Amino acid sequence: MNNSKTDTSLALRRGFFQKCRRVIVKVGSRLLAESPAGCPATIGDQIAADSNERRFVVVSSGAISLGMDTLGLKQRPDDLPSLQSAAAVGQTTLIQSWKHAFSAHHRTVAQILLTHDDISDRRRFLNARQTFRALLNQNVIPIVNENDTVAVHEIKYGDNDLLAALLGNVISADALILLTDVSGLYGKDGNCIPLIRDIDQEALP
Repeated sequence: MNNSKTDTSLALRRGFFQKCRRVIVKVGSRLLAESPAGCPATIGDQIAADSNERRFVVVSSGAISLGMDTLGLKQRPDDLPSLQSAAAVGQTTLIQSWKHAFSAHHRTVAQILLTHDDISDRRRFLNARQTFRALLNQNVIPIVNENDTVAVHEIKYGDNDLLAALLGNVISADALILLTDVSGLYGKDGNCIPLIRDIDQEALP
């Protein structure tokens, strides 16, 4: 991609982001595994610097991998109870990392653990919406993760990318930012798409 196309793409994205008021930031487990303290600190710096203009929700993976480190597990367990116990142990480290990152900016965080059922069930969906609304009105930053200790299906098949996308409807988000080591969304020609205007036309089926 030449510089003019890159500059145009960046300008379009920045222009769009300036209009956003509710933003979801999803952080992948690989980023957290590589830097369990540094990654939250860096993201916390950036969110805190921009949170006067916008309200943020952070969807954070990483509980299982952090729990494996704490328990001294070299390989990801194959059985569900061991995965769930690793998630339970790792979740405490995960939320402490985010709490420390935002406390440096005198910001309060809240831990919210969800399953896909919490969003698909209408009553639970509305309860979650009211909770998020109250937290955002108080300028609290929700840290969201899948409730891996009880959500059997999510550990086997789900991921936080999907949860973050579903959460967009809960909080009426203007933007969803996926922080990952994947370059981006690829088009039918195999090239990364810098800006998507029509996902049905531009992305792979």
